[in-house]
Amino acid sequence: AFVRFGLSQPDASTFADALIFSELRFHPSANQGVRKLRVYQKRIADRLVDPQARWEVLKESPSLALVDAHNGIGVVAAAKA
Repeated sequence: AFVRFGLSQPDASTFADALIFSELRFHPSANQGVRKLRVYQKRIADRLVDPQARWEVLKESPSLALVDAHNGIGVVAAAKA
């Protein structure tokens, strides 16, 4: 589904793994997991999220980095960071 939404195969795999992991640890009040698939589909269709966004490190120190995901998929940018 995520490849069809425009993500690369590696990014789609990262995102799918994160949603499945979230689903397995689901807490009803958190509204997370696979059930968010349609929400992400709509956000991508509405161009609120860019499935092909390139992320970049804006600032880096020995202990942290400030990363701009440019409205990409946060889970994917976090995994890469």
